[in-house]
Amino acid sequence: MKLDFEHINLYKCLIVIGSFVVYFIADGVSLSFGIFTRELIEHFNGNDREGLMFVTTGLLQAVPLFLSPLVCYLIEKYNCRIIAIIGSCLVALSFILTRFIVKNLISLNLVVGVMLSSGLAMIYIPAYLIISYYFDKKRALATGIAVSGSGLGLFVLSPVSEYLIAEYGWMDACFLFGAICSHTFISACLFRPLEKKNSEKENNQESPKRSLKEELGIIVSNKRFLLINFSYFVLSFVIIAPYNFLPSHIKHRRYHDPNSISISLIGLSTLIGQIAIGFVADFCKSYTWLIYSLSIIFSGFITCALPWLNNVYYVFVYSFLFGFATSVNYVLQSSLVIDSLGLANLTLAFGILQFVQGFSILLGSPLLGKLKDLTGDYDKSFFTSGLLMLISGFSLLIWPLLRNKNKNKSKYFI
Repeated sequence: MKLDFEHINLYKCLIVIGSFVVYFIADGVSLSFGIFTRELIEHFNGNDREGLMFVTTGLLQAVPLFLSPLVCYLIEKYNCRIIAIIGSCLVALSFILTRFIVKNLISLNLVVGVMLSSGLAMIYIPAYLIISYYFDKKRALATGIAVSGSGLGLFVLSPVSEYLIAEYGWMDACFLFGAICSHTFISACLFRPLEKKNSEKENNQESPKRSLKEELGIIVSNKRFLLINFSYFVLSFVIIAPYNFLPSHIKHRRYHDPNSISISLIGLSTLIGQIAIGFVADFCKSYTWLIYSLSIIFSGFITCALPWLNNVYYVFVYSFLFGFATSVNYVLQSSLVIDSLGLANLTLAFGILQFVQGFSILLGSPLLGKLKDLTGDYDKSFFTSGLLMLISGFSLLIWPLLRNKNKNKSKYFI
């Protein structure tokens, strides 16, 4: 049955709900993995090799981004729904296999770092791009609502992780997380391809198709898109540091953080920020770059100050402010790409941007972990992270000085 445009508004709501559930489960699980990391360090006797242990968390965040160009190509060739369904099966299976076959760091990296990460890529990207395909006027708000599932998932699943690990151990907790992740299959089924009107199909047939080489030429020659890539490369090098290091930092300082309140607060404030910033961005479409820049600059300042916070309640305040400020990283990503290149180039450009971020995360997580090994605490890692966030935020302030020679906007918006 083809999608009837008379009922498109109702189906838009279902698309947002489906994307929200994907981000609630998948991002909530992956971002709270820092809680599992503490148990894994003790299980594998890796207290003196935390840099190596954090290779796993780096892979968990980086591989989905590395695979983005391939996943975007598959979405173009097939559709969002098929790719997301395959991804949901891989994610659930990976957690279940972790329970039974992970015996050392190598098998952990293969199952969690490669298999689980590949599945996450195949559900993250369809869930994100499907919003841009269905929305124009309220794109930022719709994206904000959808990806706010990430914040809520982190807020809810962090204490759930703590409880399951304490009650059943990390192995059985992974098995139970596999059951939770299987629910993303239902959401993936909602990502029905958008049927075009006959007039749109005729126009598409009349328009000459560009080759992949021509599309890449347009994208990489766009100065604003290159600036976005630089800013996100620097930011991605350190963006997951608080998620991965904060629980261990609090434990190292001997603070009392029951049920990982610090991580849950990041999740809660991210949820609030994604909706609030998405709402504001829809009314300030010409200044999305400025909203992004100022938010990342603020997150850089407070992260630099984190090592000097000598009370757990100050750390909780930091967690809330950090989550709110960095929520722009999710909400405005597609809007910045579309502002630079137009909707017609979104899929390929988004894949390139995600790949750049993946390369940065893969470098950043183990290096920051190694810095902790060398210094004996996480202070230098957080201070370095804050400085790089400042560079990322300030770099985008030159956005108005750059002009686009090629901005191929799609004529057709739903």
